[in-house]
Amino acid sequence: MPLLILLMLLILPMPVAAQTAGQGVAVSVLVVGEVVDGDIVCNYTGEIKRCNTAYDGSIYGVYVAEPALALENLSLTDAKTVATSGKAYVRVNDGNGQIKKGDYVTSSSTAGVGQRATKSGYVIGTALEDADEGESK
Repeated sequence: MPLLILLMLLILPMPVAAQTAGQGVAVSVLVVGEVVDGDIVCNYTGEIKRCNTAYDGSIYGVYVAEPALALENLSLTDAKTVATSGKAYVRVNDGNGQIKKGDYVTSSSTAGVGQRATKSGYVIGTALEDADEGESK
């Protein structure tokens, strides 16, 4: 009988739930100050907070409110999940021109917001789609 049940589970269709916000691994960390979904955060001498310098060499990751997979440190209270690898939506502006698919994205002087990288330097990743004009996600 157990074999029959196992086979039935393998044969019968099962509903599948999918994440749409991000497809990466996030870790829980203490973040200084307010962050919104998609903010680029940096590690400034042990403090994780929104990046506020273009091409910042301290880029740590992207704050993701609902990551696909989170590695949580239960000893931290008020921790935020920050994606350090994979795909995530990032807040961007068009300060260095409109971002097109394939462009490199870096931090900007606007806290937490990315921009198109137009020179060599630190980047968060590459754009997987075109961004709208102005500030978008």
